[in-house]
Amino acid sequence: WRVRAGLSTGFKAPSFNDLYFPDDPFYGGGNPNLKPETSRNREAGIHYDTAATSASLTVYRNRVDNLILWRPDDPSDPWNFSWHPDNVGKARLEGVTLAGRHVVGDVTLRASLDVQDHTDETTGKQLILRARRHGSVGFDHKIGQLTWGAEVFASGARYNDAENTQKLGGYATLGLRADYRLDKELTFFARAG
Repeated sequence: WRVRAGLSTGFKAPSFNDLYFPDDPFYGGGNPNLKPETSRNREAGIHYDTAATSASLTVYRNRVDNLILWRPDDPSDPWNFSWHPDNVGKARLEGVTLAGRHVVGDVTLRASLDVQDHTDETTGKQLILRARRHGSVGFDHKIGQLTWGAEVFASGARYNDAENTQKLGGYATLGLRADYRLDKELTFFARAG
């Protein structure tokens, strides 16, 4: 068993593209008036680990001033591809992450679940394009030098606009992978998803 806790502060300057990407009516552009992000972060967790099984629970709460967030210029238009970055004055990012892994013979099973709340504290609305819940389940199967596996990732609904009036449905994806190890220094791999 391991227990951990942490307090930290953070700083993120806008990237060159955030500030100066050439403005285009179809794709959007940068925003030279962006301010850098600053944050105060708290996190605590507990972790259990054996040769065959591991599990962890993490709880976090972050407060971010001037969060840099790319937004669509017209979220009501499904054919709008023009986005610009903007600052969210005060944001709160908090949640719980549960993850686990278990080995049964040559098969490794994995699962994770995130339950989170990402809020614009000025408006009380959910931040755009951030689902409150998402998770995954997957496995890897080792057969000699070949390892293959699959993973299903599912995300809940999220909002496409800052006013939280345009809800985007949840979705799920399936990813497949295979690795073949020829020797200690050479491995071929393929991914699809």
